[in-house]
Amino acid sequence: MHRNAGLAGLLAGLLWALGILGCGSGPGGSGGHGGTGTHALSVSTAGVGSGTVSGNGINCGATCSATLPAGTPVTLTATAGSGSVFAGWSGCESASGTSCSVTLGSDRSVQATFNSSTGATYVLTVSKVGLGSVAGYAIDCGATCSVTLSSGTAVSLTATAASGSAFTSWSGCDSTSGTTCTLTLASSRTVTAAFHPVVVGLRDHLGEHVQASRGRQSRASVVSPRHEHLVQSEPRALF
Repeated sequence: MHRNAGLAGLLAGLLWALGILGCGSGPGGSGGHGGTGTHALSVSTAGVGSGTVSGNGINCGATCSATLPAGTPVTLTATAGSGSVFAGWSGCESASGTSCSVTLGSDRSVQATFNSSTGATYVLTVSKVGLGSVAGYAIDCGATCSVTLSSGTAVSLTATAASGSAFTSWSGCDSTSGTTCTLTLASSRTVTAAFHPVVVGLRDHLGEHVQASRGRQSRASVVSPRHEHLVQSEPRALF
């Protein structure tokens, strides 16, 4: 009798412990990993002007990053500071004036550029030869291939080749390093990124060409049935 009571108490204790663990480890529990994944959104500002970016927990200025659920649609708004003007966005999926829109399918970085509203401004234009994109300092070319910036603005651009292409070279930069172009605007400038197509399987294509040529030669050397007896007959000795 006492033995059965002891087993019952032990069983009750085990069930109680399992219940506590279950509450902390199930989907949505305090110790669990259930729920939707998250991604980081980072915002930076650039240019010789000043300003802030706000939206979806971002207030940059002070708070320039936020962790949000995957798939969250985000709208950011740029506001120029005193004596500054907003120049443009980079890293957005779409941009309209001072508004930038992205959807967090992965970690994302967005940059807003502000110019001084006083003093000289110059136009930076990016052109491309071949298939690829160029991004940096409100340039997202792709879509936005020119931007007006204050005199003295230091710019860094990065070229990214499209699928099936490779980056070749820059022209018009002050200096280059790999796919990166840097320059400082003292006048309106144009820089060009060149890309070339990558030939896939060239060796295989050449091999097929050689095999085809050999096949044609082989077919050309086949003796027609009308003259086959001449080839098969052996020379006879003359006495």
